[in-house]
Amino acid sequence: IFFFQAEDGIRDAQESRGLGDVYKRQGNNDAYAAQSGQQYPPQQQQQGYSVPDNMNLKKASHPTACIFQILFKALAVFSYFVIDGLSSNGLGEILTIIFSAFDFWTVKNITGRLLVGLRWWSKIKPDGEQDWIFECKLDESKLNSVDKTFFWGGQLIFTGVWLAIFIINTLSLKLTVAFLNLFVFALLIVNLYAYYKCSDEKKKQMSDLATRAGSQVAGQVIKSSLMQGNRA
Repeated sequence: IFFFQAEDGIRDAQESRGLGDVYKRQGNNDAYAAQSGQQYPPQQQQQGYSVPDNMNLKKASHPTACIFQILFKALAVFSYFVIDGLSSNGLGEILTIIFSAFDFWTVKNITGRLLVGLRWWSKIKPDGEQDWIFECKLDESKLNSVDKTFFWGGQLIFTGVWLAIFIINTLSLKLTVAFLNLFVFALLIVNLYAYYKCSDEKKKQMSDLATRAGSQVAGQVIKSSLMQGNRA
């Protein structure tokens, strides 16, 4: 007797061997799983995209804060490109400003403190001068990696996006739109720079990066000088 039998994700016509053979194969799979800790042998595993651990919201300490770290930034970009393109009354530009302001306040007062344990503010001293305070309350090495990725990644990426938009519109002489781009970019870069000033970890990373870059440049200069000397 022949029939179409589905085993291991493959359908083909073959002679029926009864349920006993199917159970025997399942038993072999279970035995393999017990020995290796895997559900099925490697050749039977389904290959698919997996979210990197440092971007998996399920592993975040503050998933809601991670979402809001990105939400208003994304809405500002959406308003600028989509809503402004669909309307001719400046609604998109107004919403871009509103969402950017919401994002500035959220990052300064909520997500910066929750996700990376940093905060900054200013106060007026008795002599009338403005005093800027940059504070790091936690050991940054012990912070949740997902929280840090969403905070710094979101801030860096969208700051770069608005800088690029500003440069493009400036070179195209669209100065009115470029002024709006500059406003949004300024809100983002202020938070980014202030939190950089708060973060000992980021300052150390930048120092190490500058040191490595300087070493590479110096090495290239010395190598070029030696090559020119040999040619002479």
